[in-house]
Amino acid sequence: MSEIVNVNLDNLVKALMTIKGATPATFEAITDVKMNKTNNPYFGRVTKKQKSNVFINFNYANAVNKQLTKEGKEADFVPQPRKWGVKVPGTPLVLHEGAYYLEARFLNNEPKVEYLVDGAVTDKAVLETYLPAKKEVKSQGTDQEIIIRTFKIEGMQSITFGGKTYVRTDI
Repeated sequence: MSEIVNVNLDNLVKALMTIKGATPATFEAITDVKMNKTNNPYFGRVTKKQKSNVFINFNYANAVNKQLTKEGKEADFVPQPRKWGVKVPGTPLVLHEGAYYLEARFLNNEPKVEYLVDGAVTDKAVLETYLPAKKEVKSQGTDQEIIIRTFKIEGMQSITFGGKTYVRTDI
């Protein structure tokens, strides 16, 4: 069992900045859901509660090239520059407009997700027609996509890594 450490937002960011090398982690977060706006009665009312097992502080190019090699393809992937935010060197963090985000690589499992409308659990099927279509990443050249996502630290409720579970006390 991991040690519980109560933290505020600033202390969580500081803890994430101490990570050295690729690190497995599990986090729970509440995030806003991107939705189509037109004729959407749920627009601005939906959040997503998510528990995910991920790798953080990994090298994206290396991960894609390892997958290409595993698939018997040439490992020649070079990532394109980020479309937004600045990666904080040596950390799993991205800084964008004064806010920190956690860059995470999903493992071969689906996150546990609950959709909430005005705080009440709602079946995803009810919201499906208002969610934007998922885009496939074609630039990797892999058969099995290396899935990375970026999560606003502000929405993190807890994260476990390095034998400790950091629990937000300021939300």
